[in-house]
Amino acid sequence: MTQLTALTEEEIDAIKARCEQATAGPWRSFIEKRDKFSGSDFVQTGGEDI
Repeated sequence: MTQLTALTEEEIDAIKARCEQATAGPWRSFIEKRDKFSGSDFVQTGGEDI
């Protein structure tokens, strides 16, 4: 069994910094199906047509 440990203050600060730098929503995901080999997975961000 894996033992979980609490995040350090430094780890929490790093997570908060990444959140603050993220592109504002809305976001729309385009995910390839499980057993498919063509196409790409991506997340479309921003824009009025989402």
